[in-house]
Amino acid sequence: MGVIHRGILMIAVEYFYERRKSPSPRTCDLNLITFRQALIIGIAQVFSMWPGTSRSMITLIAALLVGLDMVAAAEFSFLLALPTLTGATVISACEDWHTLTQVAGINGMLIGLIMSGIVAALAVKGFVKWLTHHGLTPFGIYRIIAALLVFWFLIR
Repeated sequence: MGVIHRGILMIAVEYFYERRKSPSPRTCDLNLITFRQALIIGIAQVFSMWPGTSRSMITLIAALLVGLDMVAAAEFSFLLALPTLTGATVISACEDWHTLTQVAGINGMLIGLIMSGIVAALAVKGFVKWLTHHGLTPFGIYRIIAALLVFWFLIR
């Protein structure tokens, strides 16, 4: 049921984000993010280790709560993923280097890295655009429905 709670959290945070009347404007530029904001968002990323918690979802929610606007929150969330995913890739590549070079070869790995970088950049751009028009609520609803369907399937 934790997935349902996180779906509700997404909807609630967006609801209050949309209605927040703050004397200070939301941070729209990544260059204007304060150390405090970045630290809180980074610490929130630790909660993504909790099973069923999306790293990007938790960092988006934290960014909205500390005063970033939706676009800056999404961009920062994806930028914050770069060191994490790069580190995981390097560790995995080091552990499986022999198998990777044997199966895909150096050229295959380079082409794969370049293509995945291009596709990731396009996906992030599209997701940020979609997110600014639709917000987090559809994702919260999706999580709730998916959790209820899985729960229903498991109890049958």
